[in-house]
Amino acid sequence: MQRPGSWSTSLADPVPFVPVDPKGIPNGQTTFAPFIFGSRPELWQTVFGPNIDDTSSDPYTLSLLSTLLAFQNPQIIIEVGTYRGWGTATLAETLRVYDLPGHLWSCDPVDHGVQQMLDQAELSAIIYLTHLVRSPINGSWVRFRK
Repeated sequence: MQRPGSWSTSLADPVPFVPVDPKGIPNGQTTFAPFIFGSRPELWQTVFGPNIDDTSSDPYTLSLLSTLLAFQNPQIIIEVGTYRGWGTATLAETLRVYDLPGHLWSCDPVDHGVQQMLDQAELSAIIYLTHLVRSPINGSWVRFRK
């Protein structure tokens, strides 16, 4: 697949989702996933299910970041605050779709089950996911990697 802006680039229609609040309660609207998920819509609908939490990452902003990423061709991407992995998956899927050589580092102090989602989407090879917490003994940062 070629980079965005090329006339031959084609992704499937946007993937529709029902947005939910952080507690999982639908808000009665429909939103569309970042355009990059159109490369494998069946997979992403399976991975995320019919609902997404769009309060943590705006799908339109993620589409913009995906486009910038594809044009800039970075070698290293650092994401601080993985949360549920919506942005992590967008950035990693962009690297995969456009066959970019970059690598994504993402950290969050809490594990929200993102690693399982990344494994299911076969994106784990290009992502280093880590969890940082303060040690109760001396207050230093301790890294946990799943």
